[in-house]
Amino acid sequence: MALTPVNLGQALESLREQWPTPEDQLLMEAWTVLDRAIEEEQALRDRIAMPHPSAPQEAMALPKTLAHDLFSEDAIKALCGKYRLRFLPARRFKSEIPHEGIRKALELERSFGLRFERFLVVAPETMFELCDRLEDPILFADAGGGRYLRIHQWGHDMTFWRSIRYMPFRNLFSFVHFTLIVSALIALLAPKSLLVNQLFMGDSIWSYRVMLFSCCVTWISVITVYLGMLHHKNFNEADWRNPYFN
Repeated sequence: MALTPVNLGQALESLREQWPTPEDQLLMEAWTVLDRAIEEEQALRDRIAMPHPSAPQEAMALPKTLAHDLFSEDAIKALCGKYRLRFLPARRFKSEIPHEGIRKALELERSFGLRFERFLVVAPETMFELCDRLEDPILFADAGGGRYLRIHQWGHDMTFWRSIRYMPFRNLFSFVHFTLIVSALIALLAPKSLLVNQLFMGDSIWSYRVMLFSCCVTWISVITVYLGMLHHKNFNEADWRNPYFN
């Protein structure tokens, strides 16, 4: 039986057909980029889930272009006190940090040669896993020197009324101010018929209003303190970095 001669040109062409086409190479490159992006995102999420290092964060040399998103600890404390929020490590946050927030953090690190080790979130206490879901949270990175870099904000549920609602609980001064104003309004607006008995019409109405004012101050103070102790609540300025519910 005679052997068929081998055509080297045809053999070479058949081998070429086994190599990936330009379209296949482009698809493989796209998958490689996607896999790398997924790995980077997961690595950052793992970093967020880690406990913060015990050593304080050294002050980072940040470019001036980030000044708009750089906030002092006092500014964040004031915001938390106004709306009764917590400023806690992101690992205690119940919900997942949005993909857009993770992407922004990675872009900041790549663009400016940074590496953030501490991530924190400003949000209502109900959105954190406190020791013993979406209302306008803000993701920060610790930039050192008492400064925090705002990375991402999501949700649009924070309202002006939250500030009014928790105004009495910002600090002791706000509580006293609120108690005096409410007591004065009750004393001034109370109908005369409820304050003065017909047998004592000769007495000054203002003496009864002063007595009602004193009673209201006492009642409001005692009831508020009792409810605060019952539910383990404290003033906003004392709770804003507190990771415990009591």
